[in-house]
Amino acid sequence: MKPPRKALRNIFKGLSATSLAFVFQACYGPVQDLELDVLIEGSVTSSQGSEPVPGIKVSVAGQPQHELTDGSGRFSMFAAQDSVYRVRFEDADSLQNGAFLPKDTVVTTTDDRITLNVSLDAR
Repeated sequence: MKPPRKALRNIFKGLSATSLAFVFQACYGPVQDLELDVLIEGSVTSSQGSEPVPGIKVSVAGQPQHELTDGSGRFSMFAAQDSVYRVRFEDADSLQNGAFLPKDTVVTTTDDRITLNVSLDAR
């Protein structure tokens, strides 16, 4: 029994469309972020004992992403290039590392790398 021609034609169309998509991506690559980015990195410590503070949420105003400080209080994130950055530090897990007051800072720069070392006050 021969398979119906219509079924074979539909399979061939599907394979052709998939192949075309792969060729397009191979030639032009995946969609990329075309904006220039700035690296914002640093550390967060306690103002009382200069101990590193993990679990602090670091965010930049107008940017969709945020970063949490690691076990040594360090963070690193990319943000779209701008001349003024409003960076917010807020305690995301106050039950685990104590409670800290939020802190906002404004940085003005034209560099492609910003280092912020911040100390937070306990509640």
